[in-house]
Amino acid sequence: YLKWERQEDSNVPGMSFNIFWDMDQWLSKSGDLNADCIGLGFVQSVIQTIWKPQGGWDSASGNIITQILKDFCLNWQQSDRPPVFDDLFDFINTDIVPLLESEHGYTVNGVKNTTRNLDINSMCTALGAYAKKGAYRQLLNGTGRNDIFSSRFTVFEVDKLSGINDSRFYSLCILCIMNSFNAKMRNTPGMKVMVIEEAWKAIANETMSGYLAGLWKTARKFQTSAVVVTQQVSDIMSSQVVKDTILQNSSVRILLDQSNNRNSFSQLQELLGLTDHQRDVILSMNRSRKKGLQYREVFIALGDKKYGVYATEVSPQEAICYESNKEKKRPFLELSAKVGPIEAIRQLAGGE
Repeated sequence: YLKWERQEDSNVPGMSFNIFWDMDQWLSKSGDLNADCIGLGFVQSVIQTIWKPQGGWDSASGNIITQILKDFCLNWQQSDRPPVFDDLFDFINTDIVPLLESEHGYTVNGVKNTTRNLDINSMCTALGAYAKKGAYRQLLNGTGRNDIFSSRFTVFEVDKLSGINDSRFYSLCILCIMNSFNAKMRNTPGMKVMVIEEAWKAIANETMSGYLAGLWKTARKFQTSAVVVTQQVSDIMSSQVVKDTILQNSSVRILLDQSNNRNSFSQLQELLGLTDHQRDVILSMNRSRKKGLQYREVFIALGDKKYGVYATEVSPQEAICYESNKEKKRPFLELSAKVGPIEAIRQLAGGE
């Protein structure tokens, strides 16, 4: 369970990433950059998210960043430990800044570059917030992999991120989270599942949209199920990323009781491409349940042709574990603190 907390202020592991974990794959045997390396592209995106030059990024300034990363990678080859963001920050200040400020310049693809081509001092000022004693130093200086490769269940809590008044920091966190899952998806065998729940500000973020597009198009290839969950129909209707990326590449749609959305369901029907018969089936859910039973009905569509309404009922143990109401959850949390979650569920469910 990872959330944004200052490590010195909380016992909960802070959100912290090692953005160079796969740097050994960046260079070919001939010493050239592997342009299609996912990790290299990710670090370039990190820098371009933290700082943007006046007028935006162009191919020339982007090539300078690529060359900086190549030189950093070559410079670090003889080190006995993997680098962190602090090391890149030091390298830029120590090796690159003097070159760009000198009359000889910094040569990229045979072209001399100076501070007229890249405002390196402005860039370093922005990068400094994530290095050394910067306010967000913790985020990019992780020395491990956050255990995402060995952990069977990892939660990234993003609620507190929305309260930080720095859009670049928010975008960067989302970028790091998506890259972490992308790396796990591609490098870990077996079935994986990613669930984005009620993180609609994150989904609407332009930094995330490219990762979502790639993820939804390649997930099946890597034995991965990508899932988005929301309780608000308006979230789906208002997000262009969801419309253009997620819905077009999702073959499974699951809807719970939609009786509260009857007046606006025609919009959802059009968006999801539902037939009139499917609409009638969905709006009829839970209207004729058998008395005395605790089940609820759910609509599941597999592709365009196979669909139906199914009865679902959770066990007492599941009801205790996944209860979201804070007051109803309190007995479990209090008992769990004393005897552990498994024993707490067993006792509250009657010892079964």
